[in-house]
Parts: sequence; C-alpha cells; structure tokens
Amino acid sequence: VGEVNVWDKVTIHVDATILSQKPDFYTSRTIKYDFDNDGKYDLTTKKDTVEHVYTKPWKYRVKVKVIYRGYGGIGYSAPLIVKKWLKPYIDLNF
Repeated sequence: VGEVNVWDKVTIHVDATILSQKPDFYTSRTIKYDFDNDGKYDLTTKKDTVEHVYTKPWKYRVKVKVIYRGYGGIGYSAPLIVKKWLKPYIDLNF
C-alpha cells in the first residue's frame, strides 16, 4: 500500500513484457489507464510510464489494460491511499 497527498504527482509504470517479446511490441501496443478504477479509461497511450495527480482523498487502485495484436491483458496496482493534506501558506508581505 502506498500513500501520497492530494496534488502530488504519482508515477505509474507498467511492465508488460510478459505479454510479448516480439520486436514490434513497444511500437504496436496500446496502454489504457483507469486511474480511479471507475470503469472508464482516463488515458490511452503507448507510454509505459505516466504521471497522474489525484485531486481527491480516497483509496485508489489503478487499472491498466495493455492491448497488442487484438489481445489484451488487464492488471491492477497495489492500493494507493491519497490523503488530504494542506500545504502551509505564509504571506510574508507586510
């Protein structure tokens, strides 16, 4: 279980090499990310490393679908707890 604060950047990396070792795998695959696991994919890309910022505190599990040559594999991250944390603000203008 990981913990971050709201508004922190979270780096998500997918290791999908188990699906294929073929030379065109990295250029032909598509990766879909569902950052809040609500059933709707939030990002479709070819990148296996992306960043996301959570704006609401909650317990999330990222869902990832890798599609290659018509086949797909789905995986889930470990739970990620996003905490509400207020950054201190100090106004030093007198």
